[in-house]
Amino acid sequence: MLNITSTTTSPEINFDTSKGVLIIKGRSYPENAQEFYQELVKKIEEYTHSPCPKTSVHISLVYFNTASSKVFLDIFHQLESLRSKSMIAINWYYEKGDEDMLEAGKDYSEMLNLPFEMIEID
Repeated sequence: MLNITSTTTSPEINFDTSKGVLIIKGRSYPENAQEFYQELVKKIEEYTHSPCPKTSVHISLVYFNTASSKVFLDIFHQLESLRSKSMIAINWYYEKGDEDMLEAGKDYSEMLNLPFEMIEID
């Protein structure tokens, strides 16, 4: 289990490894993205050794910077390695009318061998 409270520059992170549910929600532009996400990357690495049969990832961001996007790509690559051990679903939430966030989700889905679902929210 990993819980990180959101701030004005960093998202809420909840990773329940016993249920295989990862939630990243809010804004992501911490001063040092690599450092901020280090604990999550480590937790995902541990999780890859003994994952749940199903892994669901819920990404609901209103903004993220370039440094965060690079870390997200690393995280998604880690999750790709689980495909033979766990059914993975990535739910990419974006606010109605936010074409930038929708396009970001589509870009990730095209770069990765993971099932992305784009979910519009009001």
